Amino acid sequence: MRYVIGLLIGLLVGGCFVAIVQVISGQIYPPPPDLDFSDSKQLNEWVATLPLGAWVLVYISEVGGAFVAGLVCGLIARTRWFLGLFIIGCFFSLGGLMNMLAFRHPGTYVVLSLVAYIPMALWGGQLGAQLFPSKTAPNAAADQPDVDATTT
Repeated sequence: MRYVIGLLIGLLVGGCFVAIVQVISGQIYPPPPDLDFSDSKQLNEWVATLPLGAWVLVYISEVGGAFVAGLVCGLIARTRWFLGLFIIGCFFSLGGLMNMLAFRHPGTYVVLSLVAYIPMALWGGQLGAQLFPSKTAPNAAADQPDVDATTT
């Protein structure tokens, strides 16, 4: 059950991370006031003018969101987290791919993003699971009977 809760809360927190960083990016690199986001031609023209810093913030938001989602999943699940992290990585990959198909992105951004989502989710989850390791594995030394060397 912790695995499912970790997966769901991880996706929620990771999505919030993406939204927060993208809001910050929108404050630093605001769109023109007359931009119609439903007009794909206008949107593509504006995106083509974005500076490198804007793309770096978008990259940090999306790849960082996968990392944060994995971290939260690993913190909550503690065990059996690998599949959940892979699902998180695939979820972020699918979202990134849909975003990339919606409007033009620089080629290097596309490649760097698509290869990073799953590894970042896995890395975040592994880190989260290591921060608070599961206590379900019994201590092998405690299970061994005491043997006194003087009694045979």
